[in-house]
Amino acid sequence: ASAVDWMFEITCELAAELGQNLRVARLYSDVPTDTLRQARDAGRLAPLDPAPAIDDTALAGMTNIVALAGAEHMQAAIDTGADVVLAGRTTDTATIAALPLARGAHAGGAWHGAKIAECGAFCTTRPASGVIMVSFDETGFTVTPMGDGVRCTPQSVAAHMLYENSDPWILHEPGGHLDVTAARYADADADSGDGGVRVEGGCWVPAPSYGVKLEGARRAGYQTMMLAVIRD
Repeated sequence: ASAVDWMFEITCELAAELGQNLRVARLYSDVPTDTLRQARDAGRLAPLDPAPAIDDTALAGMTNIVALAGAEHMQAAIDTGADVVLAGRTTDTATIAALPLARGAHAGGAWHGAKIAECGAFCTTRPASGVIMVSFDETGFTVTPMGDGVRCTPQSVAAHMLYENSDPWILHEPGGHLDVTAARYADADADSGDGGVRVEGGCWVPAPSYGVKLEGARRAGYQTMMLAVIRD
């Protein structure tokens, strides 16, 4: 909550300097320790391998607990008419998938395209080029690099499912999971030469009940760093 409020203060300061009148939505993700303890006791917590056991000692030592917001939470914030949404903690993909899903894009394509887009040009032949464009529609998505001389290839796009993901075929998100087992990757338009890739076949599988990932932090120690200049 403190980080969201801090960013809100910075946003208001910048808006004032630029003469802008912004509507800002703040999305908090904090979970009180007592709420988490009650959920655990009611059997509403499921561990993510290799998560340690969540006992009272572990809970007492946590300084901060957050729930990762999903696309639905982001959509609710957008629906307030906000110009800017400041979210405490979400999944990387939810921030991108929320709007395409709300506008009727293919669910599997929206989540899959969001996963590919999360790190920008990492899915291209030159990751340092920075920027890509992803277009979502009713059957899938198309990813196009924006840098000069940069290309996306079916392999470079498909490979991003390996990034920060223990299973290259399944991506768990709030409310369900993405299954790309049947995904197909192809050059978008060989004639245009824009280096884009067209992707279809990803499938969104809703979970029997809605759930979110929880993250907790505790102090494990302290680190001291000293910066010094030595001249000889």
